[in-house]
Amino acid sequence: MEETLKILESTGLSKNEAKIYYTLIKTGETTATELAKQSGLHRPNVYDALQSLIKKGLASHITVDKTTNFKAEDPKNLITQIKQQEADILKIIPTLELEQKLAKKEESAAEVHHGLKAFRTCFFNMLDYNKTVYAFGVPKIVPQIVSPFIDLFHKQRIKTKIMFRHLYNEDARERMKYLNSLPYTEAAYLPERFSSPVSTITCGPEILLVRWQPVMFIRIVDESLAKAYQGYCEKLLEFAKKN
Repeated sequence: MEETLKILESTGLSKNEAKIYYTLIKTGETTATELAKQSGLHRPNVYDALQSLIKKGLASHITVDKTTNFKAEDPKNLITQIKQQEADILKIIPTLELEQKLAKKEESAAEVHHGLKAFRTCFFNMLDYNKTVYAFGVPKIVPQIVSPFIDLFHKQRIKTKIMFRHLYNEDARERMKYLNSLPYTEAAYLPERFSSPVSTITCGPEILLVRWQPVMFIRIVDESLAKAYQGYCEKLLEFAKKN
């Protein structure tokens, strides 16, 4: 019973509404007096709950010989109520998002993360920006390290037509051939003197500075700094070689 009542409350019913609705389901058509006895609630609380349930389409009443009886409506109406709540929330989300953007000041943040799992989370979250992803200073070993999820990452970004522009170290030419065969993907390399053990990945306002063995990275959120890195990558790509 307790679990049922908690689930009913999770649909948006108050504690009293959930208790009265469940009591109506169990007893069938009955009076408010009997509901008070069965539920243990005071009659004014019972009447308030009944009126609210009726407005929500979860209960109804009928008067016979000056006696008012109440009954529960189809439990499937609970699903209708949840769908209506979802529809109401969806209506206000654009307004809430706009208010949030207007209130948000330019912010900068830096975090240090360890491990491949943390990298995977931050890496995939970049797709939410729906903007070009840039990566440069990528060593040959990286595809092997990220092999558990990199194919899924490419599949998701290609599906949403997100461009990924890579600048590998010179020792990763085989990987570049594969990447250049993918849609919305560009891969090139710089001469060996530009090789770096640290990769820079940037998208939207974010930058990830990654050391791969073991995986440790710094996540920076700074829009102006990210734009500078992305502009730098664009310049490097002008001089990079693709094969």
